[in-house]
Amino acid sequence: MKKCIKCDELKEVSGFYKRGGSCKECCKSYAKRARERNRDEVLRKKKEYSKTTAGKLCQKKADAKRDPVKIKARRSLNHAVRDGNIVRPLNCSCCNILCKPEAHHYSYKEEHWLDVTWLCAPCHVREHQRLRDSE
Repeated sequence: MKKCIKCDELKEVSGFYKRGGSCKECCKSYAKRARERNRDEVLRKKKEYSKTTAGKLCQKKADAKRDPVKIKARRSLNHAVRDGNIVRPLNCSCCNILCKPEAHHYSYKEEHWLDVTWLCAPCHVREHQRLRDSE
């Protein structure tokens, strides 16, 4: 048993982090209050970090954990484009503007991984909004 220096409660040793005399609950509540007090600064730092290589890698890992099927579909398509099995067009299939179009998957079932519509970024955003609104 160990006594927390903040809340003065006796708790199991597993309720404490390795360093410091505050229990995990007190540490978490302190961190939450600090984030709320410095909200703008925390958001600014988070935005800065997301632009770094480490931040982008961290986001990719989080995305892969959240939806691994989508990652597999994207990888499969990227490999097909790289190997020349699928050719990325030079224009958007919706507005026909000259660009480097993004692949839009209508289904993430494995048999449809390579069935994509090539859209410019604005059309891709509009398509996702249209699908979100129709739900």
